[in-house]
Amino acid sequence: MDMLLALPFHDVLFPKILDFLSIKEVFLLREVSKKYQTTVDEYFMTCRKLQLAEHSCDVTPEAFLLMTKKNNILQELNLNNSKHWLDDNLFLSVVCRCPMLKNVDITNCSRLTNRSLHTLASYCQFLTRLSIHGCHWIDKDTFKVVISSNQNLIDVDASGCWSLDDDCIITMAAKCTKLKKLALVNVYPITDRSIDSLALNCKHLTTLKVSGCWRITNTSIGKIGEYCKKLHLLHVKDCRDISESSLARLRVRNVVIDK
Repeated sequence: MDMLLALPFHDVLFPKILDFLSIKEVFLLREVSKKYQTTVDEYFMTCRKLQLAEHSCDVTPEAFLLMTKKNNILQELNLNNSKHWLDDNLFLSVVCRCPMLKNVDITNCSRLTNRSLHTLASYCQFLTRLSIHGCHWIDKDTFKVVISSNQNLIDVDASGCWSLDDDCIITMAAKCTKLKKLALVNVYPITDRSIDSLALNCKHLTTLKVSGCWRITNTSIGKIGEYCKKLHLLHVKDCRDISESSLARLRVRNVVIDK
């Protein structure tokens, strides 16, 4: 008897062994025999997390479909840097089947379009974490639809989404008042209006990254310091109009600052 297959699947084999293998290793195991093929397919079908960020170069569209085609319980989907193979059809094949998704990371997925995010907003309304870092293709209307449909978001990374502006961030601040972590690095259009709105509405913020947002000044950072008492990390590098006049008070509170 194969000792590996003799282990309890859901209590031991899946969480204690397969979860620690790379995607490539899992697929090699799948090729050993028909029994292993069936076991690995069941593993993919019952996964609540799919972390492909570190293995994106090893994944093909066919492999992705095999991993996801029978899974309707995914809660975490990390596709960070899957820019070479991930398109709308592949992404939506998962989104439309997994309405309980809570954590989605599509950082640098340059082949996706606004269609993907519109559908994500329609089907998945329990998101708490969303990374669209480096997704330059996202437009303002699509962003507003996503955050309006997911008001329980606590962690958003929209760094490098150049199309976003003050209206987008003000809408997010009004809708997503539970935000704890927000990254808007190099979102050049935003001004003090955005930061003021975050300070007044998102008082649970612990992390704020606005490096490169050169239109932000000491005035709004002062308001962040006044209203966001839980803040412990602030990135404002390359924000030319932010100085010690607003940062000094935060340093006294042991807020970690990158400038």
